This record gives sequence, C-alpha cells and structure tokens, in this order.
Amino acid sequence: NIFLRLSNCGDLFDFYKIYRDRMTEKRLSYAPLEYFKELLDRDERYQLFVALIDNKVVAGSLFGVLNETAFYLYNSANTRGFKVNANHYLLWKAVCYYNKFGVTQIDLGESVEGSGTYNFKKTHFNAKPIEQEYSDFIGNSHPSEQLHSCSVKVRMKYLAARVFPESAKKFISSSGRIL
Repeated sequence: NIFLRLSNCGDLFDFYKIYRDRMTEKRLSYAPLEYFKELLDRDERYQLFVALIDNKVVAGSLFGVLNETAFYLYNSANTRGFKVNANHYLLWKAVCYYNKFGVTQIDLGESVEGSGTYNFKKTHFNAKPIEQEYSDFIGNSHPSEQLHSCSVKVRMKYLAARVFPESAKKFISSSGRIL
C-alpha cells in the first residue's frame, strides 16, 4: 500500500536524496538542499507531498500556491515509486487537497513545445499552453523564451473526474484515510 503525507522539512532530506539522484542520473543540474529548505521555511504557500511505502519516502512533489493557482514546482520518485506510479498518486492527491481550498488550476510547469513532457501534459491532463515569465520563487525572474507553461485551465473537480476516475477509486479504496 502507498500512503501520503503532507510534509514540511521533516521529509525534505529523504525527498532531496531521491530528487538529487534522479537529476544526477539524467545528467541535469539540481538545486541545493538549502534552496528547498528556504522554500518550505518561508511560509505555508509551499508544501511537500510525499508518498510512502513501508514508511519510506518513495516520491515527493513540491507545490507552491499563489492566488487560485497551485504550481507543480518539483517532483521526483525512486525506482520503487516509479513502479507504483507514485508521481501520479501525488498529483491526484494534490488536486483533491487544493480543490478544498479554492485552487482552480494547477500550473504543471515549463516544457519545450513538442517534447515528451509537453505532450504528456496535453494528452493526459488536457493542459493548455500559455506563455509566461517564471520566477524561481526565491525572487530571481527569468524570461521563458522557448519554454511554455502547460497550465491546467479546467475546473479542479472536472480534472479529477476526467483524468483520474479509475485511479481515484483504486487509491481511495486501498490507501485508507489520507487527507
């Protein structure tokens, strides 16, 4: 069984190890641990959702919220997390959680148009691309020239019902009381 915990810095190191290892495996640069700690310490707009199996973190997603939009900032899973689709589980639980608080859309982040990630967002989430400038949420803005946000522009309840109907039934019945 997979379980969820809405966390703060308590699970940050376990998430960070997974994130760092995944980025290293993909030969990509990654933010230092202190960056994530600063985000989570800053205020309650930043939240870390972690998926656990046998009480061990197998995946994590870091979100930030501004007005009626939740930003899918960082996400990673280890091999065990990938095998059970923990990333999808975390996104589904975030949709449910944020819907309770009036969030109407989730910005799934930057993607190069036509890339696998871009197409995944459009195909599986009916995401709509929008041009926008991003900030790293610490204060350094940068123009996104060839990058697009694939922001979900549908009501959260609609998204949950259309995208995750079978997953929702499975997770609700198998994972107990989550949030």
